[in-house]
Amino acid sequence: MKKSKFLLIIFWLYLAALMTIEFFLPSIHYTAWYFPLSTILLVAIILVWVLFDAKDLNYRVPIWLKIGIVALSLIFVPVYIIKAKGWKNASFSFLKFFVLFAMLVAYSVILEMLVTQSRYLLN
Repeated sequence: MKKSKFLLIIFWLYLAALMTIEFFLPSIHYTAWYFPLSTILLVAIILVWVLFDAKDLNYRVPIWLKIGIVALSLIFVPVYIIKAKGWKNASFSFLKFFVLFAMLVAYSVILEMLVTQSRYLLN
């Protein structure tokens, strides 16, 4: 398995773990260290994925793009994908992203229903 694919799996599992923590351990979710640490880890996973993916594609990531990914991942990761893969392959990558994001939203809804139902049964 390529390192970039492995990091994508880690990324999605990490997001699922963050959602699970938010629902089942709200006391940790509101601590002072949780948000900065989770954000730094998320940005690090994204940046390392970009670097490994660029290596797989033989694409040299400019320094401004690396800084942009660290500062504003939501904007600069799609820019990287379009520049590295081209429009056609980038659109397929975006489609896969939205399908996985929809699955993550469904997971969140299921968690919310389970937490609400368990609170209702316990009261």
